[in-house]
Amino acid sequence: MLRFCRLHQSHLESCRATFGDDREDYDTALQRHYAEGVPAQWRDSFVSAYATTHPWEDFAETFAAWLTPRSAWRKRYRGWGAMAKLQYMNRIARELGNVDPVRRRGRTDITVDEMEATVAEFYQRTNDDIPLEDLALDTDLRDIFDASKRRKTARPAHEFLHAQRKAVVDKVAYWTGAQRPLIKKLIEVIEKRIDELGLFADTARESEHLIQITVYVTALAMNYMARGKFVHP
Repeated sequence: MLRFCRLHQSHLESCRATFGDDREDYDTALQRHYAEGVPAQWRDSFVSAYATTHPWEDFAETFAAWLTPRSAWRKRYRGWGAMAKLQYMNRIARELGNVDPVRRRGRTDITVDEMEATVAEFYQRTNDDIPLEDLALDTDLRDIFDASKRRKTARPAHEFLHAQRKAVVDKVAYWTGAQRPLIKKLIEVIEKRIDELGLFADTARESEHLIQITVYVTALAMNYMARGKFVHP
């Protein structure tokens, strides 16, 4: 997160005041996030559940929400506590948008003219190569997301997983070494199937749901890495 602000020392304190102290140990914050789960009232201060993990992630998620083309962030986050962070991001970006980088380093690996495919074409080809036909998810997903929709603390499970998608993709890709497009596509398929099955998560058990779905996706990814299939016969 605050590498951006460190490049412009005049903004460091205001950045920390907005997003939190970046000197907090990241691994400790991550362990706490998985142990305690997402704060129930995260929408009071953050653009996403994952942004609650650490100030770095808060900055990154806010930046992504502000930067995404046609995101209509002013309308989407109207009334959210995170609006102040988005407005801060907008103000700082406009102020520094045309300022040369304080530190210039690195060399261009490949120029735009030398590229043979767009990012969208690359990811489409990658996704087309993923063998999803062997997935049989229903029984496992019903076991993971077993909350009754009648409970006051119930929420649609696909909404819960969508909010946690980045966290799950990050951790599974990190621990398995599987490519992120593979994990992302797998999560998208699971989200879609959860929605079709009409499953619910219990907000009082979000940590349990998150641990179980992360372990499940990790197992599927490891199967694919070892044998080229998500499910062993």
